[in-house]
Amino acid sequence: MSDEAKERAAARAEELFDRNAALERGDRVTKDQARRAAQRADEAHERAAAAHRRAADRHDESARVHDRAAEVHDDAAEAGVGDPAEHHAAAERHRQAAAADRSAADTDRHDAAADEEQQRADRA
Repeated sequence: MSDEAKERAAARAEELFDRNAALERGDRVTKDQARRAAQRADEAHERAAAAHRRAADRHDESARVHDRAAEVHDDAAEAGVGDPAEHHAAAERHRQAAAADRSAADTDRHDAAADEEQQRADRA
C-alpha cells in the first residue's frame, strides 16, 4: 500500500470512528455527509477497477514471459543442448505458469468490470 493510500485509509478510519460516535449519540446524517459518502464509494470503485486492470496487465506480461521461456526450453531440447527431458519438463512448467497467469488476468479483468458496474449502479 502506498503512503498516499495509507494516509487516505487512516483519515477515512478516523472519520468513520467520529461518524459512528455521532450516530450513537443520535446525530442525524446530513445531505453533505451522504453526498461525500457516495463520492468516496465512487472513487473507491474507480481505484479498485484501475488496480484490477493494472494487475491484469502484469499477469498478461508474466504469461508472455513464461511463454517465451517455454519456447527457449523447447528450442534448447530440439538443439540437443543439455538434457532434453529436463527442458521439456521446464517448458511444461512455464506453460502451466503462463496459463495460471492468464487465468489470474481474466479474474482481474472480471473484477475490474464488476467494480465499474457497481460504480455505474451507484451513480444511477
